[in-house]
Amino acid sequence: MVSYESSTVVFEYPGASRPGLKLVANRYVAKACSRVSTCARIDKESWEVVIAELLQLKDAAFNTPVVREAWSVDWQSHGEAATVNEGILKDDTEGLSVTEYAVGLQALVCSEHLSGHQLVAIGHSAGVTAILLSTLSLPTAKVPYRAIVFMEPSLVTRAAFNAHGATRKAALEMMHKAMEARRHTWSTRDEALAYFRKRLPWKFWHPRILELLATHGLREVHTQENGKDVSKVTLACSTLQEKKAYADNEPHFTAVERIVTLDPAVEVHCILGERSDVVCVPMRSDALCSC
Repeated sequence: MVSYESSTVVFEYPGASRPGLKLVANRYVAKACSRVSTCARIDKESWEVVIAELLQLKDAAFNTPVVREAWSVDWQSHGEAATVNEGILKDDTEGLSVTEYAVGLQALVCSEHLSGHQLVAIGHSAGVTAILLSTLSLPTAKVPYRAIVFMEPSLVTRAAFNAHGATRKAALEMMHKAMEARRHTWSTRDEALAYFRKRLPWKFWHPRILELLATHGLREVHTQENGKDVSKVTLACSTLQEKKAYADNEPHFTAVERIVTLDPAVEVHCILGERSDVVCVPMRSDALCSC
């Protein structure tokens, strides 16, 4: 049983690198406030399993919700946002940097939608970088977050990257080849889901998360087969946009440097998984030790 009600907010924001680019965010409210940002190739709805748990947390003393509402935000080239921005992105040959994601996040947290809220930002992978970058250019007194939670951050120092650059480059090249070689189009969402269940990295995902990916991480396309118009589904985020998400290193260096200048009143928490899939352990350790 769904324990929340959700709505979607779509708006243009100042400072966008492409005129008309829009940010797409879901707002979840418990039936009866945190904000989540996503990483590369994960769509905002993939967090709904976690959000449902957060919204059920109650204050033991007053039996009232600990989290009033949660927001989950698409990178502008991912998920539903990729469809909303399709007219702008279809001719894009550069890809949207995580810096663009950060500009959109800053616009959201400074907007009337979250005015007066006490925010705990939860970021995964590049989402951590976007959250940290979203605090830049704001006066110290106006940093909108009371706390930031890093989940498997893609943070890396410039020194560590230079020291382990060969390892990182090899991992990225392997990842890019896998992106290009994988299948991109399926006849139905069920066919796509069966494909995901058998292949990396998706086969390690929780079944419910995979179902959400098949529902929200794909979009319908129309093609011609034997002279007939055929409806199929494809990945919402294009390969070009996904490559850009992983290949852009400079923002992650800047994000690490930003940590040490944050207001000490902003709590920072870090959650790491047992496997290190993309950022090698020495690079990850160096980034966290520099905080």
